Amino acid sequence: MCIHQLNLLAASNNLPITNFLGKQHPIEAHHLSSICDIMEKAMVNGDTCIIRCILVVFQVVFKFFFSPQTERNRDIVRRSGLLLWQLLMAPRDQICSEIQKEVCLAISSGLNILYPGEAEINNLLKLVLTEGERNSGLSQLRDVILTNLAEQLQNNRFGSEDDEHYRLNDELLHYILKIVVRESCVLITKCQTVSKDDFQRLLSTVPAASSCLRYLMAVQNHLLSNTILIKPDENDDSDSSLQGETLKVQELKTSILSLATQILTGCDEVLEMLQQVTTALINSDISDREQRLKGLEQITKATMLGHLLPVLLTSLMHPNLQTLTMADALMPQLVQLVLYTSQ
Repeated sequence: MCIHQLNLLAASNNLPITNFLGKQHPIEAHHLSSICDIMEKAMVNGDTCIIRCILVVFQVVFKFFFSPQTERNRDIVRRSGLLLWQLLMAPRDQICSEIQKEVCLAISSGLNILYPGEAEINNLLKLVLTEGERNSGLSQLRDVILTNLAEQLQNNRFGSEDDEHYRLNDELLHYILKIVVRESCVLITKCQTVSKDDFQRLLSTVPAASSCLRYLMAVQNHLLSNTILIKPDENDDSDSSLQGETLKVQELKTSILSLATQILTGCDEVLEMLQQVTTALINSDISDREQRLKGLEQITKATMLGHLLPVLLTSLMHPNLQTLTMADALMPQLVQLVLYTSQ
């Protein structure tokens, strides 16, 4: 528990302990090897207390102390990764939820160490996004990584050195969007299919955005806010500075157009499901029909229709985004959106 508190304190950038830990020399390979030895023995003996402690040690080591510059260090990193993956993929009856959570936090803390290179990280993210629904460990790892990326993205300006690390490529965004669309449709469908008591419980749990939806919200807000708030450097009116700002705006618009197209297409699917559920409820003879129709509005606000669509449509009216290219590209999705909302 004490070492867990140390890790939480170290995560704060405003505390002296963070500066202290950040100035420490990288841990030597044989020390990390000893940590792995302890973990292996604890796993064999089923000592959950030691396993949890070592998992928190991994989090601190990966975050502050370790730099895999040598081949020996890379071998130890691979060994650490295999141990963490073994715990993550263990059957549910062999690993408690607390340990699984710590494993996910350890992998997330050492993401750039355990998976050096953009391709390796993308492969991991593709795995957790496509297989997460069938495996609780992968699902929890997906949630931890996306939550962390969303938080980091909110603290970085577009075009910064770390921006590309936190903003995933279009393929991964597509996988995330598919999950968000599915989650939204399932949530809306429950308004029709669950029992009266379960429906009341459902109303008491929303709006609670999933990690996938929160990440999409972070990406959208990141791109839109930087586009709307971008200003040229008042102290530098040179041609190169103005050209740089123009290129940045164009890059932002391209990214927004790609994201907006996917979001509007996904919203069309959710609106179609909303229309079907609404029609089914209106034509049904269930005793709490009126309550379900009222609750459906609240539930809908907890989906991508409530979290993503209003911000996107409002931002598209900003002068920085009012271009013929943007309007022409988004017109089919916007027309379909109007057709659904007018029915």
